[in-house]
Amino acid sequence: MARGLRFAHRQTRDRPAAEAARYQTWLEHGRQLAEHLARGTLVVDPLTVDELPRRDELVERFGIGRGEAAALVLAERYGAEAVFLSSDDDACEVAKRLGISRLTLIDVLDRWIERARPSLHEFDALVAGMRAAKLGLRQEVFSGLRGRVGG
Repeated sequence: MARGLRFAHRQTRDRPAAEAARYQTWLEHGRQLAEHLARGTLVVDPLTVDELPRRDELVERFGIGRGEAAALVLAERYGAEAVFLSSDDDACEVAKRLGISRLTLIDVLDRWIERARPSLHEFDALVAGMRAAKLGLRQEVFSGLRGRVGG
């Protein structure tokens, strides 16, 4: 997370204004982190030094990203579900092979629609924000979820 924020800072400094605006939005959203940390609605739980070899093993053995591998190591530590916002198919397959329950962003959206019953306006606003953050959905997934949303 810190690496991503440092990257965004550099981009706002080094890119032309039109391109830098996207990264400025990242930084504005990132400011919410301190508020959530203070309220206890966000917890940052780093891997221990002893867990780093396991993360690296998963990256090397299965060819998944370090973030996905770290999520799996934390899931192993706590016996919990792993959540993959990227909905990374490879990481989901690794979780399955390791016997770790997992959720994807699509699963989270599906449950949100089921439980909160958002309006089309609320759904479209959320998806627009996700796309701005580069967490877009494939059109067929978007259409399927949107079709379940009330008026």
